[in-house]
Amino acid sequence: MINVKYSDTANGTRVGLLVSNDLNPELIAATLAAYSRSNKSLPQLLQDREDKQLNTSSLCKKIIDGYGHGSIRGLGSLPIFIEGVSLFDAMGVFYQFPYQNGQERSTRYQSLSTFDDFFTPLSLPPSVEKDYHHLIHYWKSNYQSLYSLTKEALTSYFTPDNSIDPKEVERTLNVRTLDCVRFLLPLATKTSLGLVINGTECSQLIKYWLSQPHLSEVANLLISTLDTPGYSNLIRHYHPQPSPTSEIIGLIKHLPFKPWESFTG
Repeated sequence: MINVKYSDTANGTRVGLLVSNDLNPELIAATLAAYSRSNKSLPQLLQDREDKQLNTSSLCKKIIDGYGHGSIRGLGSLPIFIEGVSLFDAMGVFYQFPYQNGQERSTRYQSLSTFDDFFTPLSLPPSVEKDYHHLIHYWKSNYQSLYSLTKEALTSYFTPDNSIDPKEVERTLNVRTLDCVRFLLPLATKTSLGLVINGTECSQLIKYWLSQPHLSEVANLLISTLDTPGYSNLIRHYHPQPSPTSEIIGLIKHLPFKPWESFTG
């Protein structure tokens, strides 16, 4: 059975996770890890786990944290989705994390003309907020007004074959019109994106978002959403500036190096 786990931030951004109780990312990661060091077939390994009633989450945690085999986090793919982030921040996901598989809401097939449907950072200074909103409304107005003009121009320019279904002609005109005017959309316009991303890449994404003040709440929401049996052990090392452990401090404190604080800035 597949369920949806949703969580919301204070300014309306939503984070979601598709949750399956039968086949979860930790089960896949732990099974493939065992497969790499076993001569058994994959069905045999899965049957062994079922016969022994092994706890997949505990096994996955033991391999990653106990044995230090962090690479298996990349074997578990997480089906996540985010709603209400800006076009600009969605671009950042696809440009900076190219190893995920995902798609953003298409501005080619959907009109995004609602005036209040744009992202406003909670940290935006009041002195700037009025001008910020003014610019958003200005470009959204251009987007709206040029839609009808562009569609009219395309209609007069192209003469479709009479054999083509009029509904198909209209659909094509709408798509081509949106394809032209979507570049006027301000990058603060809200969008949504769905990702299938492995645990290693997702941890890096969270780390990046935690370093961005306007996205830190979304990052913490993603952490809490992924704190789900079958998923949580694949998320590790996401703090932007991790603190040294007591073991590391014990190893280096007598060495003639600079104080640890000089290495963390």
